[in-house]
Amino acid sequence: MDIIELYEIDSTNNFAKDKIKAGVNEEFIVWAHRQIAGKGRQGNIWESPEGNLYMSLVIKPNIDKKNLGQLSFAASVAIANIIESLIPTDNKVNVKWPNDVLVNNKKISGILVESDSNSEWVVIGMGVNIATAPETAISLYDLDIRISVREFMEKLIIELGLLVAKIESKGFVAIQQEWLNKAFKLNQSITARLPKETIEGIFKGIDENGVLLLELPDGTIKQILSGEVFI
Repeated sequence: MDIIELYEIDSTNNFAKDKIKAGVNEEFIVWAHRQIAGKGRQGNIWESPEGNLYMSLVIKPNIDKKNLGQLSFAASVAIANIIESLIPTDNKVNVKWPNDVLVNNKKISGILVESDSNSEWVVIGMGVNIATAPETAISLYDLDIRISVREFMEKLIIELGLLVAKIESKGFVAIQQEWLNKAFKLNQSITARLPKETIEGIFKGIDENGVLLLELPDGTIKQILSGEVFI
Protein backbone atom coordinates (compact mmCIF):
# COMPACT_ATOMS: atom_id res chain seq x y z
CA MET A 1 0.00 0.00 0.00
CA ASP A 2 1.42 3.37 -1.03
CA ILE A 3 2.22 5.89 1.72
CA ILE A 4 2.04 9.56 0.80
CA GLU A 5 4.31 11.30 3.31
CA LEU A 6 3.87 15.03 3.81
CA TYR A 7 5.57 17.41 6.20
CA GLU A 8 2.63 19.78 6.65
CA ILE A 9 -0.98 19.66 5.48
CA ASP A 10 -4.27 21.14 6.61
CA SER A 11 -5.81 17.72 7.29
CA THR A 12 -4.85 14.24 6.13
CA ASN A 13 -8.54 13.42 5.68
CA ASN A 14 -9.06 16.46 3.45
CA PHE A 15 -6.01 15.55 1.37
CA ALA A 16 -7.26 11.96 1.06
CA LYS A 17 -10.75 13.05 -0.03
CA ASP A 18 -9.26 15.36 -2.66
CA LYS A 19 -7.25 12.44 -4.02
CA ILE A 20 -10.38 10.32 -4.22
CA LYS A 21 -12.23 13.05 -6.12
CA ALA A 22 -9.31 13.29 -8.53
CA GLY A 23 -9.60 9.56 -9.20
CA VAL A 24 -7.70 6.74 -7.51
CA ASN A 25 -7.46 3.03 -8.27
CA GLU A 26 -5.51 1.67 -5.33
CA GLU A 27 -5.78 1.91 -1.56
CA PHE A 28 -3.31 4.33 0.02
CA ILE A 29 -2.24 6.11 3.20
CA VAL A 30 -1.70 9.80 3.83
CA TRP A 31 0.81 10.52 6.60
CA ALA A 32 1.59 14.05 7.75
CA HIS A 33 4.21 15.14 10.27
CA ARG A 34 2.08 18.14 11.15
CA GLN A 35 -1.48 19.33 10.50
CA ILE A 36 -2.50 22.97 10.56
CA ALA A 37 -6.24 22.28 10.49
CA GLY A 38 -6.64 18.84 12.00
CA LYS A 39 -10.21 17.91 12.78
CA GLY A 40 -12.06 15.52 15.02
CA ARG A 41 -15.70 14.55 15.24
CA GLN A 42 -18.43 17.19 15.10
CA GLY A 43 -15.99 19.79 13.79
CA ASN A 44 -13.72 19.69 16.84
CA ILE A 45 -10.12 20.82 16.40
CA TRP A 46 -7.39 18.18 16.72
CA GLU A 47 -4.16 19.80 17.88
CA SER A 48 -1.44 18.54 15.57
CA PRO A 49 2.14 19.48 16.48
CA GLU A 50 5.06 17.57 15.01
CA GLY A 51 6.00 14.36 16.80
CA ASN A 52 2.62 12.64 16.83
CA LEU A 53 0.90 10.35 14.33
CA TYR A 54 -1.54 11.91 11.87
CA MET A 55 -2.66 9.53 9.15
CA SER A 56 -5.59 8.65 6.95
CA LEU A 57 -6.10 5.16 5.61
CA VAL A 58 -8.05 5.08 2.35
CA ILE A 59 -9.65 1.73 1.60
CA LYS A 60 -12.55 0.22 -0.31
CA PRO A 61 -13.88 -2.29 2.25
CA ASN A 62 -16.32 -5.07 1.51
CA ILE A 63 -18.79 -3.64 4.02
CA ASP A 64 -22.32 -2.33 3.49
CA LYS A 65 -22.23 1.47 3.39
CA LYS A 66 -24.69 1.75 6.25
CA ASN A 67 -22.17 -0.09 8.45
CA LEU A 68 -19.07 1.96 7.66
CA GLY A 69 -19.18 3.54 11.11
CA GLN A 70 -18.07 0.16 12.44
CA LEU A 71 -14.62 0.91 11.07
CA SER A 72 -14.06 3.49 13.81
CA PHE A 73 -14.51 0.72 16.39
CA ALA A 74 -11.96 -1.41 14.51
CA ALA A 75 -9.52 1.49 14.48
CA SER A 76 -9.89 2.19 18.20
CA VAL A 77 -9.38 -1.49 19.06
CA ALA A 78 -6.31 -1.64 16.82
CA ILE A 79 -4.76 1.43 18.44
CA ALA A 80 -5.62 0.19 21.95
CA ASN A 81 -4.08 -3.22 21.21
CA ILE A 82 -0.81 -1.64 20.11
CA ILE A 83 -0.65 0.71 23.08
CA GLU A 84 -1.33 -2.20 25.46
CA SER A 85 1.59 -4.09 23.92
CA LEU A 86 3.92 -1.15 24.57
CA ILE A 87 3.09 0.14 28.05
CA PRO A 88 3.38 -1.46 31.51
CA THR A 89 0.36 -3.50 32.57
CA ASP A 90 -0.38 -1.26 35.53
CA ASN A 91 -1.74 1.32 33.10
CA LYS A 92 -5.39 1.18 32.03
CA VAL A 93 -6.22 1.30 28.32
CA ASN A 94 -9.85 1.87 27.34
CA VAL A 95 -11.90 2.64 24.26
CA LYS A 96 -14.55 5.32 24.68
CA TRP A 97 -17.67 5.30 22.55
CA PRO A 98 -17.72 6.02 19.74
CA ASN A 99 -14.10 6.47 18.65
CA ASP A 100 -11.56 7.51 21.28
CA VAL A 101 -8.75 5.63 23.01
CA LEU A 102 -7.88 6.49 26.61
CA VAL A 103 -4.93 5.67 28.83
CA ASN A 104 -5.49 6.16 32.55
CA ASN A 105 -8.72 8.01 31.69
CA LYS A 106 -6.91 10.52 29.47
CA LYS A 107 -7.31 10.74 25.71
CA ILE A 108 -4.41 9.45 23.64
CA SER A 109 -6.10 8.90 20.29
CA GLY A 110 -9.06 9.94 18.19
CA ILE A 111 -10.57 8.59 14.98
CA LEU A 112 -12.67 10.19 12.24
CA VAL A 113 -14.22 7.97 9.55
CA GLU A 114 -15.55 9.79 6.49
CA SER A 115 -17.16 8.57 3.29
CA ASP A 116 -19.11 9.93 0.35
CA SER A 117 -22.44 8.45 -0.66
CA ASN A 118 -21.31 8.60 -4.28
CA SER A 119 -18.05 6.71 -3.69
CA GLU A 120 -17.03 3.27 -2.42
CA TRP A 121 -13.88 4.69 -0.85
CA VAL A 122 -13.67 5.25 2.91
CA VAL A 123 -11.22 7.49 4.75
CA ILE A 124 -10.19 6.42 8.26
CA GLY A 125 -8.42 9.36 9.87
CA MET A 126 -6.40 8.55 13.01
CA GLY A 127 -4.43 10.70 15.41
CA VAL A 128 -2.22 9.26 18.15
CA ASN A 129 -0.31 11.27 20.75
CA ILE A 130 3.20 9.86 20.52
CA ALA A 131 5.52 12.64 21.75
CA THR A 132 3.18 15.37 23.01
CA ALA A 133 -0.38 15.88 24.18
CA PRO A 134 -2.68 18.71 25.25
CA GLU A 135 -2.81 19.39 28.98
CA THR A 136 -5.86 17.22 29.61
CA ALA A 137 -4.66 14.35 27.39
CA ILE A 138 -1.69 11.94 27.48
CA SER A 139 1.08 10.77 25.14
CA LEU A 140 3.29 7.69 24.93
CA TYR A 141 6.25 9.84 25.94
CA ASP A 142 4.35 10.76 29.12
CA LEU A 143 4.35 7.02 29.84
CA ASP A 144 8.12 6.79 29.17
CA ILE A 145 7.52 4.86 25.95
CA ARG A 146 9.83 5.81 23.10
CA ILE A 147 8.68 4.67 19.68
CA SER A 148 8.98 6.39 16.34
CA VAL A 149 5.88 7.63 14.59
CA ARG A 150 6.69 5.45 11.58
CA GLU A 151 7.06 2.31 13.70
CA PHE A 152 3.72 2.91 15.40
CA MET A 153 2.08 3.58 12.04
CA GLU A 154 3.46 0.35 10.56
CA LYS A 155 2.11 -1.62 13.50
CA LEU A 156 -1.26 0.11 13.12
CA ILE A 157 -1.55 -0.64 9.41
CA ILE A 158 -1.10 -4.36 10.11
CA GLU A 159 -3.35 -4.50 13.18
CA LEU A 160 -6.19 -2.51 11.60
CA GLY A 161 -5.96 -4.54 8.42
CA LEU A 162 -6.58 -7.73 10.39
CA LEU A 163 -9.59 -6.25 12.20
CA VAL A 164 -11.17 -4.88 9.03
CA ALA A 165 -10.75 -8.31 7.44
CA LYS A 166 -12.61 -9.83 10.40
CA ILE A 167 -15.54 -7.47 9.88
CA GLU A 168 -15.56 -8.16 6.14
CA SER A 169 -15.69 -11.94 6.65
CA LYS A 170 -17.80 -12.29 9.81
CA GLY A 171 -19.52 -8.97 10.40
CA PHE A 172 -19.20 -6.53 13.29
CA VAL A 173 -19.84 -9.29 15.83
CA ALA A 174 -16.29 -10.49 15.10
CA ILE A 175 -14.81 -7.48 16.94
CA GLN A 176 -17.76 -6.37 19.08
CA GLN A 177 -16.57 -8.28 22.15
CA GLU A 178 -12.99 -7.08 21.68
CA TRP A 179 -14.25 -3.53 21.88
CA LEU A 180 -16.48 -4.25 24.88
CA ASN A 181 -13.57 -5.86 26.75
CA LYS A 182 -11.86 -2.44 26.69
CA ALA A 183 -14.98 -0.26 26.97
CA PHE A 184 -14.75 2.81 29.19
CA LYS A 185 -17.30 2.83 32.03
CA LEU A 186 -19.15 -0.29 30.92
CA ASN A 187 -22.06 -0.91 33.33
CA GLN A 188 -21.36 2.43 35.00
CA SER A 189 -23.17 5.76 34.97
CA ILE A 190 -22.28 8.04 32.07
CA THR A 191 -23.39 11.35 30.64
CA ALA A 192 -24.07 11.36 26.91
CA ARG A 193 -24.30 14.58 24.94
CA LEU A 194 -26.61 14.21 21.97
CA PRO A 195 -27.30 16.73 19.20
CA LYS A 196 -30.40 18.06 21.01
CA GLU A 197 -30.05 16.93 24.63
CA THR A 198 -27.74 15.65 27.34
CA ILE A 199 -28.83 12.53 29.23
CA GLU A 200 -27.50 10.30 31.99
CA GLY A 201 -27.82 6.56 32.42
CA ILE A 202 -25.97 3.27 32.78
CA PHE A 203 -23.78 2.31 29.83
CA LYS A 204 -24.92 -1.23 29.00
CA GLY A 205 -22.71 -1.76 25.96
CA ILE A 206 -23.16 -1.61 22.20
CA ASP A 207 -25.35 -3.65 19.89
CA GLU A 208 -24.38 -5.55 16.75
CA ASN A 209 -24.22 -2.26 14.84
CA GLY A 210 -22.14 -0.30 17.34
CA VAL A 211 -25.13 1.63 18.70
CA LEU A 212 -24.70 2.70 22.34
CA LEU A 213 -27.18 1.15 24.76
CA LEU A 214 -28.05 3.44 27.66
CA GLU A 215 -30.24 2.27 30.55
CA LEU A 216 -32.36 5.18 31.75
CA PRO A 217 -33.51 5.65 35.38
CA ASP A 218 -36.88 4.06 34.56
CA GLY A 219 -35.14 0.89 33.35
CA THR A 220 -35.77 1.39 29.63
CA ILE A 221 -32.91 1.09 27.14
CA LYS A 222 -32.26 4.07 24.88
CA GLN A 223 -30.35 3.45 21.66
CA ILE A 224 -27.90 6.23 20.82
CA LEU A 225 -26.67 6.37 17.24
CA SER A 226 -24.67 9.59 17.46
CA GLY A 227 -23.30 11.63 20.31
CA GLU A 228 -20.41 12.05 22.72
CA VAL A 229 -19.70 10.44 26.09
CA PHE A 230 -18.10 12.65 28.73
CA ILE A 231 -14.97 11.45 30.49
